[in-house]
Amino acid sequence: MKLIKSIIAMAAAVAATVGYAGDSAPFRLDTMEGTRVARETETIAYSTEWDNGGKVIVAVDGVTLKEASAPASGDVTWNARNASAGNHTLTHTAYKNGVADKVESVTFTVKAFYTITFNANGGSLGTVNSSRSMAEGTAIGTLPTPTRTGYTFAGWWTTASGGTQISASTTVSGNVTYYAHWTINQYTATFNANGGTGGTTKTQNYGTSLSAPTVTRTGYTFTGWSPSVPSTMPAGNTTYTAQWQINQYTVTFNANGGTGGTTKTQNYGTSLSAPTVTRTGYTFTGWSPSVPSTMPAENKTYTAQWQINQYTATFNANGGTGGTTKTQDYGTTLVAPTVTREGEYTFVGWSPSVPSTMPAENKTYTAQWKINQYTVTFNANGGDRWLEWKAGLRFRNRCADGDAGMVRLSGMVAGGSGDGAGE
Repeated sequence: MKLIKSIIAMAAAVAATVGYAGDSAPFRLDTMEGTRVARETETIAYSTEWDNGGKVIVAVDGVTLKEASAPASGDVTWNARNASAGNHTLTHTAYKNGVADKVESVTFTVKAFYTITFNANGGSLGTVNSSRSMAEGTAIGTLPTPTRTGYTFAGWWTTASGGTQISASTTVSGNVTYYAHWTINQYTATFNANGGTGGTTKTQNYGTSLSAPTVTRTGYTFTGWSPSVPSTMPAGNTTYTAQWQINQYTVTFNANGGTGGTTKTQNYGTSLSAPTVTRTGYTFTGWSPSVPSTMPAENKTYTAQWQINQYTATFNANGGTGGTTKTQDYGTTLVAPTVTREGEYTFVGWSPSVPSTMPAENKTYTAQWKINQYTVTFNANGGDRWLEWKAGLRFRNRCADGDAGMVRLSGMVAGGSGDGAGE
């Protein structure tokens, strides 16, 4: 009795994906029951036991796959993947004495194969094939997962924009291209001012224009960002850190009429100390403006401030009258007083000499005196005797007859003799 069975053969690029049924062992046509889901490559067992002119022929649609003389047994393969779409009949005919003794046949249907293409639409499938060949009516099965920098995969769709989304259960009905859809990602760029001001964060779409903020830092020059800021938003949250070069500044210390002024050039923020300045006749009262403890963020001039000093000049009359003291500002006009001394003295100056302006110290000036000399003449009025006296000196009294005499003048005793001075 001829056994007719129906087999549906479904084929695809990868057997595991399509899910061909049955085990991998050869099957015998005479043991087939019901419907078999064929594999891409079917292995058919054949055999014949008659040795008197016996043989076996395995054929598909009348085309011999295998012919073997009896006694014979073995396996023959048929690749359903290469068959055309439609119904096909596989027969196993055993011959005895040259006559077909037993014929078994199976009729099956091979579905049409179509190409399924996956367009990553700006992304990448990596090592996954972008297309697969699948039998009509089969489910697509596991879908590939593409990647795209800066985007999140949003599924496979029937058109590049819009269309209908497909799934693993979508069945094959013809050659078709499916397109990956993407959702653009947002990322955050953080700009760290690194001690300065103006840092910020920016959250925006991948690939959109990215501009860094303007940052400043007192005493420093901005030299760039680390890492460098790209022109568009990168595909990741990134922190950019401002880089700075410390500045140098010059401060000038103006002694303002004094001595010890100088200039100093050094880094911003380093320790700054003012010099010691002096000025004759003045007391240093500070700097204007005040000098900070560290170098400021600018070139700056600090000017010494002075308070004029007062000094006292003492005029010592040195036995005379009119001495005084004068207290006045340094450098102001200094006028000595007028001093006198009773008796036979003449003022001859001050020791030390009095300057025209107040010196930068307390000073005593002492009057200098010279004793006076006078001449007294005694007129003998016709006689031969004369007397001459000088204040403070001996006097001589001469008479014509050589007699000595003594006279007291102005409280002083003067003596004389005919030839010499008297006490």
